[in-house]
Amino acid sequence: MLLVSDNDANNRLYELLGQEYINEKLQEKGLWKTVISQRLSFPISPEENRYFNPIRFVDKSGNTLLEIPGRHTEKIYSVDPKPLLGKAHMVGDSLINEPMDFTYKNKFALSDLHGVVQRIVFPNAFLESERFHISEENREFALKYMSMFPGESDFPKYDSSEFYDGYSKFFKFGNSENPIPKNFRIFNKTGWSYGYMIDGSYFLDLEKGVEFFVSAIVYSNENETLNDNIYEYEEIGKPFFAELGEYLYQKELDRKKLIQPDLSEFKFDY
Repeated sequence: MLLVSDNDANNRLYELLGQEYINEKLQEKGLWKTVISQRLSFPISPEENRYFNPIRFVDKSGNTLLEIPGRHTEKIYSVDPKPLLGKAHMVGDSLINEPMDFTYKNKFALSDLHGVVQRIVFPNAFLESERFHISEENREFALKYMSMFPGESDFPKYDSSEFYDGYSKFFKFGNSENPIPKNFRIFNKTGWSYGYMIDGSYFLDLEKGVEFFVSAIVYSNENETLNDNIYEYEEIGKPFFAELGEYLYQKELDRKKLIQPDLSEFKFDY
């Protein structure tokens, strides 16, 4: 999910946590603008998305470690007011000449994404009530995989011709399939759907002592038809992120710093 923005991995986490837990915990942390109400790339009804399959964790010998029964939530999470996007949309092979209704689709506000990344990178910058209550070991685990390149993963193994270093690292490097120099590490989460590309990042050059947070979203859907898989990600989206990332990097590279950052905690063995 963190390395290549995998929808199936996301859906397994959705099954485990359920809508109520996800939304209530986000709201507890002050992330009020986000609504999670559906699986990704899984065309079922809003009501079906409120059912969660039973889950069983087993060890290598087949022994059950944890078993969670199937669940259902009566609470309805929706995006208000009713959001209608585009001029037309596809349903299967049919073109519907009306905007697409996003009332029961996930909403992840850019400001909330930015806040989530900041809470993981620098939890002590937030009030206790606004932090994610995870162990330091789990925080480091998340940071490691947020910054890892797909080719550095042992399990699963990724084909570097498809999942190149910049596959899910949009800022500065997203417009190129060349390897990213190892002095750069980007702790981020990306997503792309319906013509939108989004990236929330903590960007580092460990050699030059450059660091900055940046989150951005760009919409590239010239025909204003949703779900037709005709989007300008390559022509507009990726070049936008690459240029913005390079611009910010050069600005920070030239900026005189009164205090040099200590980035040692962000050096991981990949």
